[in-house]
Amino acid sequence: MTATPFVGRDGVLATLRAATSAESWVVFVEGEAGAGTSRLLREWLGDTPDLRLTCPPLDRPVPWAPFGAVDGASRLDAMRRLRPLLTGLVVVEDAQWLDPDSRDLLRWALARPTAPLRLVVAYRPEELPVPGAPLGRLSTPLPRSTVRLPPLTVADVAGWDPDAEVLVAASGGVAGVIAELLRHGEAPTLAALVAARLARLSGPALATAHAAAVLHDPVPEETLTAVAGADGLLGALRAGILVEHPHHLIGYRSPLAAHAGYALVPGPVRRRLHLRAVAALGDDGDPAALARHSRLGGRPADWLRYAERAAESCLAAGDLEVAVGLLRDLLAAGSEGDLDLLRRMIADPRLPARARVELGADLGAVLIDRVGHEGEGRYVLDQALRDTPGEPPLTARALAALGFPNLPPGDLAAHRDYLDRAARCADDDPAVRTAILANQATLLMAIGNPEAWPAAERLAALADRPGCRPQVARGLSNLADAATWLGHYRAADSFLSEGGRLATVPYVMASVGTRLRLDWARGHWPGLADRAEAYVAAFEEPIWVSEGNLVLGLLALARGDRHQADARLHASGLGWASEAFVPVVAAAAGARIRLLHAADDVAGAARLAEEAVARIRAKGIWTWAAELLPWAATALTRAGRPVDALVAEFAAGIDGADAPLARAALAYCQGDHAAAEEAYAALPRPYEAALAAEAAARHQLGTDRQAGLAELGAVAERFAQVGAGWDAARCRYTLRVHGVVPAQRGGRPGYGRLLSPREREVAVLAAAGQTNREIADVLFLSPRTVEQHVAAAIRKLGVASRADLPPSP
Repeated sequence: MTATPFVGRDGVLATLRAATSAESWVVFVEGEAGAGTSRLLREWLGDTPDLRLTCPPLDRPVPWAPFGAVDGASRLDAMRRLRPLLTGLVVVEDAQWLDPDSRDLLRWALARPTAPLRLVVAYRPEELPVPGAPLGRLSTPLPRSTVRLPPLTVADVAGWDPDAEVLVAASGGVAGVIAELLRHGEAPTLAALVAARLARLSGPALATAHAAAVLHDPVPEETLTAVAGADGLLGALRAGILVEHPHHLIGYRSPLAAHAGYALVPGPVRRRLHLRAVAALGDDGDPAALARHSRLGGRPADWLRYAERAAESCLAAGDLEVAVGLLRDLLAAGSEGDLDLLRRMIADPRLPARARVELGADLGAVLIDRVGHEGEGRYVLDQALRDTPGEPPLTARALAALGFPNLPPGDLAAHRDYLDRAARCADDDPAVRTAILANQATLLMAIGNPEAWPAAERLAALADRPGCRPQVARGLSNLADAATWLGHYRAADSFLSEGGRLATVPYVMASVGTRLRLDWARGHWPGLADRAEAYVAAFEEPIWVSEGNLVLGLLALARGDRHQADARLHASGLGWASEAFVPVVAAAAGARIRLLHAADDVAGAARLAEEAVARIRAKGIWTWAAELLPWAATALTRAGRPVDALVAEFAAGIDGADAPLARAALAYCQGDHAAAEEAYAALPRPYEAALAAEAAARHQLGTDRQAGLAELGAVAERFAQVGAGWDAARCRYTLRVHGVVPAQRGGRPGYGRLLSPREREVAVLAAAGQTNREIADVLFLSPRTVEQHVAAAIRKLGVASRADLPPSP
C-alpha cells in the first residue's frame, strides 16, 4: 500500500527545522493516536538518535529504559548518574505515559543544561494527565516550540484512493484509521481505543460519552447535556473520548469512533437515550435525526411521521440521496401509506429526470416484493426502464437487480435474460459492470453451475479497481450465501472472509445470517441459539433476520420445543412466503413438515409440501429444494400420493449441478439412506446424516430386527451428542417398544444435586412453557414421568415453581 502522507508534511517539517536550528532546543510534537507521529519523527530525524525512549502505558510493568540502573540509589544520585545520558539528540515517544520520576529527570535536565541537548517529546494530547503539559510545569533556557499534526484532508488521500471523501469523513482524517480501513475494511485499533477510554469513565462522564455516541453527530453542549441527563462533559473531554468541533459542537472525533462507542452502549440505556434525544431536539428539530432516534427508541409511529417529513424536506432541498434512503427505509416498514408517499414523490415535478427513474426503479423493485403489488411493481419498473433512453448504465443497474434470484418474482429463465440484457447494454462504467458480474456469479452459484467458480475469481480480482470494491464485497457475500445452500461450506467460509475484508461498511446482516446457517449445518450448536437470538434482536426488518429465525426454528425443533419451532419458522418466511427469500422458505417448509408429522397432521404436512414444491418449481432453481424434498416426499408418501415423478423432476433439476447437499437429499428421496448418510456426513451435515441413519435403521427393522435395533441405539447416541433431544427420544422410544432397555454399567448413575440428562431435557421444555402432556408427547414419556422430572428439577435448582425454571438449566 502507498505510504500514508501527512497533512502539510512539508510545512510541518519546515516548521520543525526552523525551530531546531540552534545547538540546543526542545520540541513538543502533538499527535493523536494513529496520526502518524512516529513516522514523521523518523522522516525528520532518521532512525539513529543518540537516545530513543519509548514509554509504555502506566499499567504495564515495563521499565523506562534508563531507570534499570537506579535500584537502591537515592533519587538525586540516580538523576545525577543518568544526566549524562541526556545529551545530543534524545527522542521521547508516548510521553503521555511518563512516570513521575522520568518526568522530573527531564525537567531537571532542561532547567540546568550542561551540554548540548536536542530533545523531542512526542505525545498524545488527549491522554495527558495535565492538559497541554507533557512534562508538567517546565522552566528552561532552551528555545522550545510545539508542533501539532493536523488530520489528513481529502486532497491528501485522493491520490491513493478514489473514495477519499468517504474515508476522510468516516475516519476524521486519522492516518492510521484510514490505513486500517483500506487493509481490512474496518478499524479494529480505533474500536479498541474507544473501548479502553470508555472503560476508564464512570458516572456523569460515561453518561455523556454514551449520549454522544447515540447522537452520533457533534451537537451543542446544551443538547448533549440534556440527552446525557448529567454534566460530565469535562470528564469526557479530558479522557479524550470526546473532542470539540467547529462552531462550538461536541462529539466523537469521527463517525467511526462514534459508531464504536455506540456498540458499547447497553441496549436499555441506548433506547432511553434515543428517546431523550427526541425530546431534546424537539418537534421542530432535524426530521431525519428525529426519525432515526424515534425508530431506534422503539416508537414506529413517530418514526414514520418524522421520516415522511424528512424525505419531503430533503426533496425540497435537493438532497435526493438522503431522500431516497429514507424512502427505502419507509418502504421496508411495510405501510401502504409509505407506498403512496413514494408514488407522489416520483410524480413531483421538482424531481430531476434521473432521480425520477432511480426512484421509479426502486419503487418497482419494492412493489415486486410486496404482497399483492407484484403486477404494479413490474409495470412501474418496466416504465422506469422505458424512461431511460440514452442512460444505459442506469438501465443496466435495474436489469441487474431483476437478475438477483433469491426473491420470489421471476423464474430462472427470466433472471438469466435480465442479466444478459444488463450485460449487453452496460457501458464501461466499472461499478455497473462489477454489479452485473456479481449477480451473474451469484446466479451461477445458486444453480450449481461449475462456471460459478471462475466467475467468482474474476469478481474478486476487481476488488482494487476504483469504484468496484463495494460491489465485489456485496457479490462475495451473496456467493457465500449461495455456496452454503449448495453444501460448499469451505468455499462459503472463504467468500465470507474475503468479502468482510473488502467491505468498507461490511454487509453485516447477510454475512452473519450465512454464518449462523453454516454453524447449524456443520453441527456447531453450542451457543448458536444465543447468537441467533442476538442477531434477530439487533435488526428490525423481518427479511434480514429470516435466517436467524430459521436457525432458531431448526434448533427448537431438534430439542422438541414445538411452539417455539412453529413461531420461528413462521417468522423466517413461511408466514409471508410471497416476499421472503425463496431458499429460506423452502428450508423452513421442510422443517415445519416434520413438525406437522409429529402432530400426526398428515393432510397439513402434504398440503404444505405441495405448496413449497410449487414455489421451487415456479422459480426453477431445484438446488434450493435440498432441505425440503426429503420431508416433502415423505409427507406426500404418507398421504398416499405418488412421488416418483417429483423425485425424477428433482433429479433432472440438479442434473450436472455442483451441488453436494442436493445430491445427498436426492439419495434420501430415492430411498438409498445409506448413501444419503455417507453424503451428508462428507459435507459435513451431522444432524441430517443421523436422520438418514435413523431411516436406514427403521427400514432394517423389517429385515434384520436385531441389527436394526442396534443401529437405532447408536443413532440415538448420535442425536444426543449433537443436541437433538427430540430425535434421540424418538429413537429410544422405538427401542423401548421393542423391549430394548439401554444397558448401564454399575447400575443407574447417581446425580445428587445435579440434573440428570432426562431432567435437563424436561426442564428446558417446561421453561419454554410446554405442559406435561406436550412434553410427554415430545419425549415419548408418560405425563406422570414428566411430572416427576419437573418436580425433581424444581427441587434441585431451588426455584419456587416451574414458571421459575431457567431456559438453560
